[in-house]
Amino acid sequence: MISKYKNNQITWVDLENPTQEEIDKITTEFNLNPIVANDLLTPSSRPLIEEHTDYLYLILHFPIMLRKNGSGKISDLQEIDFIIGKNFIITNRYSVFDSILELSKTFSINLARVDSKKYPIYIFFKIMIGLYEEMNNRLASIGDMLNDVEDKIFDSKEKEMVFELSKLNRLLLNFNKSISLQEEVLRNLIDSSEKIYGPDYQVYFKNIFSEYLKIKSTILSHREYLSELRDTNDSLLTTKQNEIMQFLTIVAFITFPLTVITGIFGMNAENMPIVGSIFDFWIILGIITATSIIITLIFKIKKWL
Repeated sequence: MISKYKNNQITWVDLENPTQEEIDKITTEFNLNPIVANDLLTPSSRPLIEEHTDYLYLILHFPIMLRKNGSGKISDLQEIDFIIGKNFIITNRYSVFDSILELSKTFSINLARVDSKKYPIYIFFKIMIGLYEEMNNRLASIGDMLNDVEDKIFDSKEKEMVFELSKLNRLLLNFNKSISLQEEVLRNLIDSSEKIYGPDYQVYFKNIFSEYLKIKSTILSHREYLSELRDTNDSLLTTKQNEIMQFLTIVAFITFPLTVITGIFGMNAENMPIVGSIFDFWIILGIITATSIIITLIFKIKKWL
């Protein structure tokens, strides 16, 4: 699908899962390199920045929210390509990005306050800031989830939190994966953009990089927090398991001699002491009780109980 927006002499072309015919059309209209045009047909696995005579070509990846069934889950990394010329910008994507949809609805209003020469850079800037804002909002939500997990860990729900911690770790890994791949591209973008557009536009690219660093710092902070929560949760689980094992061991130590005693008096021997005498049952029961008390006292003295 192809959508086109115009303001004065500036054109924004937004492609979503483009066909070969649509790619051929924009290749001719904007004089794109055939190799670049061919790359737009299929997603790429790595980020990229290329300098061309009249434009920059970028490939970036972002974690986005799945909309299916309102699950709110993060999908795999989704790609968005940018071709930024002096009087045009082309965006190419294979999924829905909210920041692009919102910008397209207010395209003319947003550009009314900007120097027309800066339109392509400004559109790129608004899209990137929108994407980072989405990530910031999601990271804030993850921060709230981490706080909730902490409360539940200390509310004796350690076992249930094992899965929750693993799920949150996967989300943060997805974020970190996309962010770590962007850093080199964004650093190169600041240098490359000055060659094509001049120094007047550096403020936009530096602001984008600043937002990137904020996202990176937030992810690092969340991952450290998650690691501490996981260590704490594991320690509490281990302590509980040790207490259970200690209890079972004590029960085994107490019941073992009692089993021996009952086994001895249950032997079918001719000259078994006590057995057959008056009150033999109560005498044997007293021996078992006394043995239990003695063993329990020994355990208390040794501070095993």
